[in-house]
Amino acid sequence: MRLLYVPVDIAWKAAYYVGMSCHYPHFYAKSGYPTFFLYNLDNPWVFDIFRFAVVDSALDSCNVHRYEGEPGSIEETVKFIHEMITHGRLVWMSWYDPILVYGIEINEGSIRLHWYHPYFAPDGITWGPDELQKWWEWSDVKGAHKLIAPADIKSDDSVTEIEIAEKLCELLLKNFRQKELNLDSLKAKMGLAAYDQYIADLKNKDINFLEKINDEKPRLLWFDIPIYAQWTQNFALHAYLSFVSKNIPGEKGKLMLEAAELFGKAYANWLKWEKIVGREKGDKVLMKNVAKMDVRIKAAEEVTKARDNVAKALEVIDKMLKIGKPKSRKKRKTNPK
Repeated sequence: MRLLYVPVDIAWKAAYYVGMSCHYPHFYAKSGYPTFFLYNLDNPWVFDIFRFAVVDSALDSCNVHRYEGEPGSIEETVKFIHEMITHGRLVWMSWYDPILVYGIEINEGSIRLHWYHPYFAPDGITWGPDELQKWWEWSDVKGAHKLIAPADIKSDDSVTEIEIAEKLCELLLKNFRQKELNLDSLKAKMGLAAYDQYIADLKNKDINFLEKINDEKPRLLWFDIPIYAQWTQNFALHAYLSFVSKNIPGEKGKLMLEAAELFGKAYANWLKWEKIVGREKGDKVLMKNVAKMDVRIKAAEEVTKARDNVAKALEVIDKMLKIGKPKSRKKRKTNPK
């Protein structure tokens, strides 16, 4: 089991540290991140555009009380982190990818910040004043310096797991049926339409996934984190909906379990895609495979199977959500006099 979306991963670790008991895949599901599947060939970073919203949703759904801030200076940043660490809290810290701050030392004006990241620093790393200054200057967009420190878990049973799961299912239907996302200048295919476009691009010999744009290969990332972060969410849906379905009696529970199993099948299809493209064997093997149309077509076949299983799951969810809802009455036509 792998769920590779770092913003939610870091939030789970920080919340777990202060006593949250929500299972790892359930936390991902409650974030709402699995309800998005976004694709733009030349802008792989669309996968991360809802970062703050999904982290908030996950923490809210698991009743995690936290302190948040977006400091106006490095001094305010250091003060916030020092206070949180002193009180036994970890800090989710915004960056290109969020990092988890677990220690800070302040000695005679010198600062040492200790942090973790599952890819950049799996064993931890330390920043001094120079690195902290570079962090401060990395971006000035809203949220660039956001800090989140889970503090404790509230006792709140006003919203049940069943209600959360049904809301998740409603979002799945809404987002996967929406064909396109338009946010200012940012556009992306969405949901099943995103699947269809990705499949079409894999099959299209005129699409070069190794093409360089500004000395980088952004398209190649569609065989890396931007696609992994999204397809691994099928496991989160499988795990969480299976868990909740056990507490729902009758046909509704059976249908939720059926949908969960279909998401599990989609996850298995993607695992086969992974073996075909060979990402786990290293960059050289991956680039060699991406250049081969026969490999891309085989990969597209597995993505098509995953897409079909997701589509079937959505049909089952649609049927499930209609159970117990009053049927809308059709207005009778009246003949004009």
